[in-house]
Amino acid sequence: VRIHLRTGLMSKTSGQKERADCGQRGRTATPLESTEEQLSKLNDSSFSEELKAIIRKKLSENISESKSIAPMATTWTYLSGFTIYKQQETYYCVPASVKAAMQYLTGSSDSQDTIAKALGTTKSGTPFSAARTYLNENQDENYYVSKSASTSLEVMQSNFESAIDTYDAPPLISVSFSSDDGWPYDTSGHTMCISGKRDDLEYFRLADPYIKWADSNASMFYSKSASDIHTAISDRGNGYIY
Repeated sequence: VRIHLRTGLMSKTSGQKERADCGQRGRTATPLESTEEQLSKLNDSSFSEELKAIIRKKLSENISESKSIAPMATTWTYLSGFTIYKQQETYYCVPASVKAAMQYLTGSSDSQDTIAKALGTTKSGTPFSAARTYLNENQDENYYVSKSASTSLEVMQSNFESAIDTYDAPPLISVSFSSDDGWPYDTSGHTMCISGKRDDLEYFRLADPYIKWADSNASMFYSKSASDIHTAISDRGNGYIY
């Protein structure tokens, strides 16, 4: 049930592994607004009391009680009808992910070029924080909050669960990972969406706008363990929004 509320360059040379640097402005991490900063702004905001309560709940460190129920590990829940778009440029991971979120939440979305212009995207990438600003200014189906890269694994799992089960909205994650650790390519900075969860919260389905650049035959949806995703977010240093 949805609650209604009012980056980088690809380089590959002979003998090298596929690499994506969708960057969020290159390789320098740009941490998101902290929980404290977001909470402090509620005092001076024009948000309804209902929305303020939702934001406080999303920013809390409480862990969902469902993790203790031990659901069947093979049961999956997906964002029904979610579409991920191949990024039109190698540095368009944020615009493509934002477009996917907008399309899912509202049923329509601007072109990647239009979104990229609004986000301030350059060939060096996009500030990840711009995704939250754009989404909150252009739709009112889900208010996105930001969580830091130091968020615990358990809280991250709980956040992604509530994003899918309660808010019916795709989280966007900022990640860095290596094919040496079982990922499909290497990247020092990339953005993608979460589009599903295994009901024990040990695995999540990713929606990857870049992967077709690495392998034209690859599925844009694939699953990774919560631990691997948490490490990739931590290694990048930005965080995630949901």
